[in-house]
Amino acid sequence: MMNPNLDLNIASFLTNLKRLHGCVSTIVVPHAGQPFNDRTPISLKVRHCFQNVDLHACARWFGRFSNELVKIKGGDALARNPSLKVGMPSNVDSLDRLYVELLTASWLCLYFLGVPSGSPWGFVKTWAETRGGGLPNGVCVAKAIGDIVRASRRANHNYRLFPTTTSQHDLTLYMHSYLPVLLFPELLDTGSEIMYQDVYGRPKPIQNENGVTHQSDGVPSDLHSRLPEYVHGLGRCYEFLQIALYVRDGYPILYSIPEQLVVTLHAHFSKDEEDKRAAWLKRCNVLQQNVFALTDDTDACAKSQRMALLTQGRPPACFLNHESGLFTFEGLDAHERREDLPLPASYMHETRRTLYRARLLAAEPDFSPGSEERFRNILYRQHNVELYDRLIAT
Repeated sequence: MMNPNLDLNIASFLTNLKRLHGCVSTIVVPHAGQPFNDRTPISLKVRHCFQNVDLHACARWFGRFSNELVKIKGGDALARNPSLKVGMPSNVDSLDRLYVELLTASWLCLYFLGVPSGSPWGFVKTWAETRGGGLPNGVCVAKAIGDIVRASRRANHNYRLFPTTTSQHDLTLYMHSYLPVLLFPELLDTGSEIMYQDVYGRPKPIQNENGVTHQSDGVPSDLHSRLPEYVHGLGRCYEFLQIALYVRDGYPILYSIPEQLVVTLHAHFSKDEEDKRAAWLKRCNVLQQNVFALTDDTDACAKSQRMALLTQGRPPACFLNHESGLFTFEGLDAHERREDLPLPASYMHETRRTLYRARLLAAEPDFSPGSEERFRNILYRQHNVELYDRLIAT
């Protein structure tokens, strides 16, 4: 249980956050026969998990910790603060990265408790634009993606209430993900680390720029955060929640994934399944019914909702709504990774956002009736067997 009486330091913050993450992850991720509940606010569901805990006191505790972080204004100051830094991870490569990750995590804790505060995240965005060169992967990127989806949901909701000259097509949400948490909710816990393991969980060898192959520890150093994985998992739960709320409201989306990545991830997560085709169909069914709440294939068409497997164009991971965009290396595909590649995520200016959207649309398969590419939309359940036999089983 979360404890609002702990000392105000990093160790206590991680202890309370871990307990909150355990609750949130069970709420957010749907399972077969358990549809995602999009009518009850997430904070009320969290309160139900902690019925014997004073959550108002917990929220105040997280708020005080967040305020203390904002006051010190940087990672170096955090390292010099004798009380607040208790429990700080050792061997930290970047104090500023640790600092903004803690700020982002504190915002998420307050959000899931129903008392969001803009101060922590506002500081993170300012730091990313002026000093960080972008957002670090993990909890910060997941929070940024969730915000883009959340803003798109608000815009689509306003369009329904007050139609304007803006076409519905302009409000389509475009997501090209190398960390497809919607299709593989297991990634909420493992994140991009799984991309650097073989199907047996062993680290894959890494080839450097000179062609020399060496064994990695499973995660390239530039992707590695010193904070526990459940911190980043809380951010991915926020991302998943915002996407699920968006699609269940019936708003238009193009969610695309590299084909080979789906093949690799399915092989990993179904390695213990006797019938891998049945495991694939079950995964698709949970996605279609419990996440998207689709009744049939015509329902997906009517809502202009597509989840596509891409084979060409291969745009970088990007997330675009009607007014902003984010490009990121939130999970480089497993075949083209380099340890020395800088991996910040950055917000886009309008020109780049327009170009990325055009590239995604150009790479999208033809889903019109009778098209040979129609089976590439995972939301078309009548083609899920064909998709498996033609792409995944080969």
